[in-house]
Amino acid sequence: MLEQQLGVDKKGRYKNLSRSQRKVIKTLKEDENIIIIPADKEGKVVVMNVEDYIKKISEKLDTKAYQKLDENPSKGIRKRLKILLSELVGKQEIERNEMDMLLENKHLPFVRGQLKVHKEAKST
Repeated sequence: MLEQQLGVDKKGRYKNLSRSQRKVIKTLKEDENIIIIPADKEGKVVVMNVEDYIKKISEKLDTKAYQKLDENPSKGIRKRLKILLSELVGKQEIERNEMDMLLENKHLPFVRGQLKVHKEAKST
């Protein structure tokens, strides 16, 4: 029943793809020289050479803009932040729930490997 609604056949394949399209997708998935990733917008997919992808990501991580750390400083920063926020709560400059909200995210940000897809120039 659900398979019919999703357009999936008994072998788990989508009916909206032809045999040749499924074969191409399988070939792309098996090729270790390419990477298939979502683009930054519009739900598009990018297929590119792995070496080119690594080069693009390395450009994003340019050492002029970022610094490589030997260890994760999060715990120390979080501890100092908690002390400062507690002082603000004590002075009634912020509410306790605001402090809790500011301390909520415990994870470091990460670099997304999504690439921008540029529109092709229209010829006039």
